[in-house]
Amino acid sequence: MSNFLIYGLRDPVTNEIRYVGQTARGIKRASSHLAPSNMIGSDTPKNAWLLLLVANGLKPVIIVLEYCPNGDALNSAESRWCAVGRAALGQRFTNATDGGDGVPGFSHSEETRKICGAASRKTWADPESVVNSPAFRARLSAAAKEHWADPCIKAKQSASIKATLALPDVKEKHCKANKIAQSRPEVRKRNSESRKAAMGSPEARAAVSARVKLFSSRPEVKARRSAAARAISPETRKRRSVSAKAWYSTPGAREALSIAVRAGTNTPKEKARRSAAARLQWARKDVRARMISGMKATASDPAIRAKRSSTAKAQWARPAIKSKMINTLIATLTKRRPV
Repeated sequence: MSNFLIYGLRDPVTNEIRYVGQTARGIKRASSHLAPSNMIGSDTPKNAWLLLLVANGLKPVIIVLEYCPNGDALNSAESRWCAVGRAALGQRFTNATDGGDGVPGFSHSEETRKICGAASRKTWADPESVVNSPAFRARLSAAAKEHWADPCIKAKQSASIKATLALPDVKEKHCKANKIAQSRPEVRKRNSESRKAAMGSPEARAAVSARVKLFSSRPEVKARRSAAARAISPETRKRRSVSAKAWYSTPGAREALSIAVRAGTNTPKEKARRSAAARLQWARKDVRARMISGMKATASDPAIRAKRSSTAKAQWARPAIKSKMINTLIATLTKRRPV
């Protein structure tokens, strides 16, 4: 069937066709009338009627009135159907014009989109706005959940998003927009509070951990991450190194990290897992040869040897560290636990 069509929005109570529209994108265009960004901010008879329906837990019925062979036929067909609707309903017909003034394929300018976006954000930020009432938000949430519960819709939307994000210009645009958004203190604070609230319970953390482990165990994910790590530029590595050094220089950062690491690695289960992983790595000849070569190269560097010597001397100068290391050495030699 053609995507060029004339549609009507029918009142679910009176069965009257209260609005007539045209689209070159199929029936999806008609559904966009129910988006809050389209209903709020424009005081038209159609929007007033739609808001009244939504406030009562209802929504209009979308029906196809006529299919058109091409975009050139849309305006005349819309005008014809508008004339029928206005003759039948008079003032109850909510079209603001007599139709026929649409522009198929029309796209708003960047300036217009910014104005609409600002108006939408202002509406959502207003606590007195109808869109912020608990009942309205609950109905929107229920409608969204019902929509996304359909596996076909989820699969279709996922495929569409992946195809769009695969375009280089789209990826660059999204990356740039995300960086700008994340640079705003209020956005970072809101995201932080949201993550903390979501991860506040042990059950939520366990569920996220299970999903991450399952995702990370997939061979294609491991291969993709490995390739991405190898492709990191020297400039990026240098920037990350500077950032890490700056973080480690802050008071308490090293101690906090040390406590977290000890808490995570001192459990028998974690120790056994790491031991098994290390043995598995060393069993591979290529890994063993590469690590031995790396250690030899590092040990032969005078600057590294001097740094390690200085660190060891500083450690041994601390009585608590010295006592602990002597006990560990004695226990190792005598095959007993430290006293």
